[in-house]
Amino acid sequence: MAGRLAGRVNEDGTACLWVGDGNDRTYMLWPDGYSAHGNPLGIFNQAGIQVGAIGQALNFGGGMIYDDELKTAVVGCGVVKRAFLVGEVKK
Repeated sequence: MAGRLAGRVNEDGTACLWVGDGNDRTYMLWPDGYSAHGNPLGIFNQAGIQVGAIGQALNFGGGMIYDDELKTAVVGCGVVKRAFLVGEVKK
């Protein structure tokens, strides 16, 4: 999957990251140990290395999750119908 990373920081300190706009948003599910912080908001891997930032065009390895019936809960984003389970990030 490829796209420009977008997102927001929530009042509770969590972050919601996605690719796409409006109804075409695909929300990103990150591997354990990844975190989002900074200004501009960036995504950091388990080793603390920044692998991307808001506004940056990235390529993601992983797979789509479609869950029209049960809905998928994404930390920081709530319940969504479409998410991408990130396996790796390529610039």
